[in-house]
This record gives sequence, C-alpha cells and structure tokens, in this order.
Amino acid sequence: MRNTRKVQLIVLAGILTLGLWWWLSPAPDDDSSNQDPQSPPQESTEPTADGSENKAPDLPAPDEDKPVTTVPQAQPPTVREVPIDDAPAVSNPEQAQDVVDELDLGLGPDSELVVGDATSDDYGNSYYQLEQRYKGLPVFGAQALLEVAHGQAQVLNGAWIEQIELDIEPTHSANEALRLALDRRGVPAERTVAELGTPTLLVFVTDLGPTLSWRVTASLNNPDSAPQRYLVDAHDPVIYLQEAVFQR
Repeated sequence: MRNTRKVQLIVLAGILTLGLWWWLSPAPDDDSSNQDPQSPPQESTEPTADGSENKAPDLPAPDEDKPVTTVPQAQPPTVREVPIDDAPAVSNPEQAQDVVDELDLGLGPDSELVVGDATSDDYGNSYYQLEQRYKGLPVFGAQALLEVAHGQAQVLNGAWIEQIELDIEPTHSANEALRLALDRRGVPAERTVAELGTPTLLVFVTDLGPTLSWRVTASLNNPDSAPQRYLVDAHDPVIYLQEAVFQR
C-alpha cells in the first residue's frame, strides 16, 4: 500500500509539473514582426544609387534610468501528502467530499477542495480527483487525489494554496485587460482583440501573491494573427502566460 501511495504522489507531482511547464513555455510574438517592440530598430545598410550605403541616422541612447517592467512569475503550490485517520468508509463522491471537508488543510474560510471525477483499478483502489476553488473560482494548478483502498479512505495527495485573500470582482473585462496588457508590450493600438469563445476567471498565484486573472482565447486584427490563449490579470493588466492554440 505504501508503494502505491508513493507512485500516486510521484504521478500527481509529474502531472502538475508538466501542466505548469506547458503553460510556461516560451510565448510566440504578438505582433506580425519578430522585432521586440522595446528594442531599437536595426540600421538599414541598403546601397544608394551611387553605391554608398544608406545608413540610418544615429538614434539617442536608451534611458538607462527608466524602470524595467518585470512580470511576476508563477508560484506553483507545494505538493503534500495527508494521511486519513481511522480510514473512514468511502463509496461515492459525496462521502469522499465529506472526508476531505473534515481535514485541516489550512485552506481558509473561502476555499475548498471539490471532488470531481473518480477512477478505480483492478486491485480494489479508487481515486477521487479534486480541484481547489476560491469563492467558486478555480485555482490554477491546485489539484488533489483522494486514495481509497477497498472502500476505506487512506491518503490525500495533492497541491493547494492556503489562506487566499483576493477581490474577485474584475476591474477590466477580458478584452479590455488583454488590450491594455498588449499596450504595455508595445503592440500598436490598431491591432484590436477578437475574442474566441467565452473568457473565464480564475485565481493564478505568482511570487507576489494570488491574482484574479482572465483565461481568454483571442486573435489580433490588422493584420490577422493566429489564435493565442492568454492568462491576463483582471485588475492590473499584465500577461502572465501565453500559448499558441493549435487548430485541427
């Protein structure tokens, strides 16, 4: 049984790590050009009619005193293992939820681990999947697994965030937040945002603390760009995560 617990913990940690790596992979450029909006333009060396080089005029040196904007980094939750005392009986999701609710996990008054899907194997083990929610919103990367052996709860493995305090009323809509965040990146205003699907709110935890963020899929116009999936702060617009959406 102990070996099974270790395997489950390793598998869960691997899933969480892979998920975060997938989200944190380098993001494609927003603009149609590969030029960094904050870097100076490259000099032109095209020859003129008389054969001499038409060199661009010297540009002023960048202002080294201007503060550099940095994006807070994701703060993955700690993977934990919580043994279940007295091995209470569990045969359905409702009983699994009752067992988890009785545990002292330090979640705080507005957070909970909510039971979702369940699976079982040929050895009499069942596994109930849970995700953390804060005031009804999912917490990014916070998931757990309740292991039940022969109808008795054994251990809770997973990763969750303790004592979240956050205003969940967004300051900006998803479209507004994304456009403002793109402004900070130097993407021209004429490149308007076209949302694809319905944006959703979630809690995303960074090294500066929890944030209320929009998960939105959108493309940019003028010119049209391939769809991207963004995670953008709903209060202080900054893009935390970005990835290409692969279409079949």
